[in-house]
Amino acid sequence: MKGLSQLLPDGNMKMATSVVVLGRGPDNRLERSLTASELFYEYRVNIFVSGMSDAPEILDHLAKMGVPEKHLTGERCSQTTWENALFSDSLMEKQAKKTVILITDEPHLLRAYLTFKGFGFDLIPYGVPREESNLLSLRQAVINLREYLALIAYVGKGKLWFQSERQQRLDEYQAKQKIIDWGCSL
Repeated sequence: MKGLSQLLPDGNMKMATSVVVLGRGPDNRLERSLTASELFYEYRVNIFVSGMSDAPEILDHLAKMGVPEKHLTGERCSQTTWENALFSDSLMEKQAKKTVILITDEPHLLRAYLTFKGFGFDLIPYGVPREESNLLSLRQAVINLREYLALIAYVGKGKLWFQSERQQRLDEYQAKQKIIDWGCSL
């Protein structure tokens, strides 16, 4: 997966208008929080955290790391990468979406990048380094396999590019309803 993520473009981090942190389960929250806080202190950009169970925890970590709460927002309803992009698109201000540093793990980076790009985000991909020194571990192999399969599924379902205008309006309407009904905004 590292080879595929190397196909992604580099970007000028100084041009970033915000950071989007994607949740990926409890084992990754602290690592992502630390990465986002380092980027905040270096570039002074707002941080948006996306993910059902992860966003509240990551936002809490970031606040404890000294990132002022006025620079922290997020959503706690997305359950998939596509929903991360959909809800981020619906809740982030237009200016904040201009040049986004997208934080996730390297195996997830390509699919996340392509999905967010499909929603019109201008992105600087940022893969959180893994602490595991053994890249061939069983756990890492399972993560990589899952990402290959998810990438294939996203291509098959047409989730990596713009939908028709009608489908976009429907998706936006459903996202806004879910945001209201579930109280997604943090």
